[in-house]
Amino acid sequence: MANEVERAEAPAVPALAPTPSIEIDSADDIALPALKLGQFMNDHVQEGRVPAGSIFTSLGQDDPDPTVLWEQGNEDNVVFYVLGMRKGKSVSDGGELVLFAYDDPDAPADAWVTYNYVIAIPKVDDEMPVKFLLTRTGRPAAQQINTVLAKNAAAGPPYSLAFALDCVERKNPKGKYFVPRVRHIEADDEEVKVAEKLASLVPSDPVASSGSETTEAPAI
Repeated sequence: MANEVERAEAPAVPALAPTPSIEIDSADDIALPALKLGQFMNDHVQEGRVPAGSIFTSLGQDDPDPTVLWEQGNEDNVVFYVLGMRKGKSVSDGGELVLFAYDDPDAPADAWVTYNYVIAIPKVDDEMPVKFLLTRTGRPAAQQINTVLAKNAAAGPPYSLAFALDCVERKNPKGKYFVPRVRHIEADDEEVKVAEKLASLVPSDPVASSGSETTEAPAI
């Protein structure tokens, strides 16, 4: 028909460019901060970033901004919940703490027993687990933690138990150093919920069974 209006076809919608996915869903995919004591030999202490005798978290010796959680004289301790633990062995090699699996046949006969924990500190960070390594002078604290966990194993998951941490000064002929001190305290229900959420981020093998990291433990 002469008076019929022709309609233009709508242009095709261009295909959207694919958006790259980012899959970060476990502690395997990120660098977990580590809980440390401010030993006199620690680089953070030597360079004035944290006080001696403090408890702090950092992403390593080169972390320019460690987070101090507790200092000598503070009444409030660091409260944490255990998400995972792997027992291993370690030796010091030129300032590096070399880690081995507990049953590794290559571990030296004189290696120390090492307890590698992954913990939650809900009052400080409700989004990220924290590594906590105890060996040598930290072994009594580890045994205290493990005793509480073993006694309460039938009552619920380990993250339902709360621990308070501070540290005390000790000395020997080689000098002064600090040791962790742990006690079992009543858990806070809201903090347990945070710990439960963070436990889902911890891989089945919560801590590497071998490797190395800078040691800050006193040479005793």
